[in-house]
Amino acid sequence: MQIPLIHIQRRFILLLIGFLSCLPSLASAVRDTISLAGEWQYYLLGAPASISGEGFITLPGTLDQQHKSVYNPESDNTTQLRREFSFSGGAQYTREIEIPQNWKNKNIELYIERTKPSKVLIDGKEAGVNSRISSPQRYDLSEFLNPGVHTIDIIVNNADSIPPTVSRSSHAASESTQTNWNGILGDFILEARNKFHIENIYLNENLEENSLKIKILFSEEAKAGLILKSRLDSEKTLTRPISPGKKEMEIILPLSPQTKRWSALDPNILSLNFSVENSGNEIIDAYSLLTGIREFRANGNTFEINGHPLFLRGTVNAAVFPETAYSPLDEERWEDYFKIIKDYGFNHVRFHSWTPPEAAFNVADRMGIYLQTELPIWGELDRDMKFHNRFLKEELQGILEAYSSHPSFVLFSTGNELWGDISLMEEYMNYARTNNPRILATYGSNVYLGMNGRIGQEDFIVSAKTSDEIDNSVRGSVSFADSPSGGYFNSNYPNSKANFSHATKDIHVPVISHEVGQYQSYPDFDIIEEFTGPLKADNLKEFKKRSIEAGTYRKNKEFSKASGQWAAKLYKAEMEMAQRSAGIAGFQLFGLQDYPGQGTSLIGILDPFMQTKGFVSTREWSESNDDLMILAEFPKFSFIEGEIVEIPVLTANYTQNSDSLTTIIWEAGFKKGSIPATPGEGLIEIGSIFLPVPRVDKPMKETLTLRSEDGSVSNNYDFWVYPKNYSQIPNVTVTDNLKDALILLDQGEKVILCPDSLTSAEASIKPLFVNDFWNYRMFRTICDEMGLEPSPGTLGLYINNNHPSLSRFPTETHVDWQWFPIVANSRPLIIDRLPKDFNPIVEVIDNVERNFRLALILECNVGKGKLIILAADKDKISEYPEGRWLLQSLMEYMDSKDFKAPVTLTPEQIVNLVTKPSNARKIKELKNETYNSRWD
Repeated sequence: MQIPLIHIQRRFILLLIGFLSCLPSLASAVRDTISLAGEWQYYLLGAPASISGEGFITLPGTLDQQHKSVYNPESDNTTQLRREFSFSGGAQYTREIEIPQNWKNKNIELYIERTKPSKVLIDGKEAGVNSRISSPQRYDLSEFLNPGVHTIDIIVNNADSIPPTVSRSSHAASESTQTNWNGILGDFILEARNKFHIENIYLNENLEENSLKIKILFSEEAKAGLILKSRLDSEKTLTRPISPGKKEMEIILPLSPQTKRWSALDPNILSLNFSVENSGNEIIDAYSLLTGIREFRANGNTFEINGHPLFLRGTVNAAVFPETAYSPLDEERWEDYFKIIKDYGFNHVRFHSWTPPEAAFNVADRMGIYLQTELPIWGELDRDMKFHNRFLKEELQGILEAYSSHPSFVLFSTGNELWGDISLMEEYMNYARTNNPRILATYGSNVYLGMNGRIGQEDFIVSAKTSDEIDNSVRGSVSFADSPSGGYFNSNYPNSKANFSHATKDIHVPVISHEVGQYQSYPDFDIIEEFTGPLKADNLKEFKKRSIEAGTYRKNKEFSKASGQWAAKLYKAEMEMAQRSAGIAGFQLFGLQDYPGQGTSLIGILDPFMQTKGFVSTREWSESNDDLMILAEFPKFSFIEGEIVEIPVLTANYTQNSDSLTTIIWEAGFKKGSIPATPGEGLIEIGSIFLPVPRVDKPMKETLTLRSEDGSVSNNYDFWVYPKNYSQIPNVTVTDNLKDALILLDQGEKVILCPDSLTSAEASIKPLFVNDFWNYRMFRTICDEMGLEPSPGTLGLYINNNHPSLSRFPTETHVDWQWFPIVANSRPLIIDRLPKDFNPIVEVIDNVERNFRLALILECNVGKGKLIILAADKDKISEYPEGRWLLQSLMEYMDSKDFKAPVTLTPEQIVNLVTKPSNARKIKELKNETYNSRWD
């Protein structure tokens, strides 16, 4: 079949009309291009017999999107989303092109913005190979493309041409994220230039001397008589001769005092323009780029931007793009993404083991976002892995060539959670900062899980901890594979005073907290219907099926909201703890959106499509995540009437203005006041609020609100006040002895049973105050392999807060800080043997992998007696006012006419409920690249 010739079009390399008007002869220096977008013939090399393996496809595009590959049927696999269509191997894309006569003796380059390792043939002759997957592929086809009609074949191989260490786990190609697609994406052109032309530009500011150093690379050695004209934005055009015989030159552009600096707060974009002319004033070539002038550096433990302290409030981008199964290549979708990022107060994004395309850098430059990019590696570096190392070196060269001029590109990491040859990591790091001195570089993100602290000469570190000591974690929550307690928030009485300063005292470069948070929430299964692209939510369908079988699906919405609202509060505490910490220079959440791979980690306050789940508003979130914040250091959140509480107040000021706040007004319902703000940038201690806790006749929830005078900056903290004294209820017996409880119930008594842990051990699980970390299946596997006890795996509480039994215990429908001593000393009962429509007063939300029905508080009639089961240690919770008043509230309810248990159970059912093991679902294993490695 005849393949249609491609339409020829023209584009100018210079887009800036201002420069054209100053250099009118530049119009003759345009670079001609031919778009290769359109219909191509394709052949799948080694295609299975079940498909034809050939036909026509539209490029740019992928085989998956156009259903030109193998169909994958639905499955019950919960590891990741299902690729509806997939192909692994070589795909040959073929069509004819016509080269115009005026391209004779030109340099002709094939430009492919994004693809997998490829080989190009022109009229059947091999014209080159290119392995770059993190940056554009460029082919010099000058010797192959004389004027006339030619056949071009591009063979894209997404199989053995990519090292398995990259395709298995890196987010550049992992099936957990954007998938290892096959196709061609983004700009796809042939470009004709004069033989002598500008290949690339490298920049380096020297703001002390107020100048810009520019390195220019040429395509070949310069002939005599050539000159270079250059201009920064609207400043004066400078003319310099190009030394004959040279392929590169360096120039210094002086910056005027009026040259605007770039930062996330003030993202000033400048145009940088070049032309090459011969002795006859003929323009040989022209080149322009948009950039920003800025100085990003480390000063001790702090990042600075243009001399001002900077705190990086970041989130991880793990290449989750379910609409397409690949990263957007257009600026519009990146604008949508970064707008959401900024709406939630973030100023930083880390690209986990991958590098985004040009559009992402362009938009980040324009909107003001600091970016960290990485090589596509998560795992081991070993000098004996020759193919692997050649691939990564080529990737690094491509990243630096393509993106170094972008002011948003400030941080580089060799990869994610690396181990192995440290000297090899150092080589990559040094190569990066030598070839792009505008960036700061580190060995890798969370190298050796942070157990080695700072290894060598990194400019900064991204780490979960700063040594092998458990207490040197710089995250509030960690997996049970990393700490038997699950981290600070799960094992310490709640407060907003603690920080990580002790963990950074021996680290003298900026520390960024690695992959902070990872708090799961229960899914809203309605999201399943939104997966209309190449990726299908079979994992969520399977979880929904299990939820229906278990009897929890009827509370899907309630569980999602309760677990998510609690996750949002935990994230708030996590972000503030990092920002209160001297020595912490930033954090990187993992993540703002769900991660639908690696076992399905529903850890976002946004869904995989970057849509809100309704857990928290952007305003509420940014109270703890913004350039200017007011932070209150509560020593605890539960108080007894009559206490006088000192609450230190801090400001975190990264506005580049030391006088952003003058006065802070505070109010706590029963008292209000103001304190003057201390001028300064960074973390500033400004004084204390002394809060006299009033007398109350019943427990109350209060809120301390702090705000600026104009109300533009605010924060608030909930706390609880309890009366000192409470009355005895003689008609209600509280016991931890099951036998005694049954005897009393048989006599028609009112009983609160708090089963002792030995009695309920087989019928209950251990407590977890915070939401489970990442996902239950993966860390359960890791803990089993390490011989450690896994996380209890739960996702907070769903509370019937309108139930009269809680009338003297103020609470929301979700768990909050006042529940800590109760949950921490509990053993939630597995109630799978009770009817599916049975509703506990307080239900513990289980993870979607296991789907136990769990109760913390339930009520029933037993014979003539009345029973409440509180699955907690009565003595331990009674040491706290929260626990005493929960028991008080339950006793008053039992002794009132309001007690109306919805179900009657037999003594035998109670015995079985409290003592007999449940049929547990077998959890499949799920390996992890990091924890499968050797650390010795």
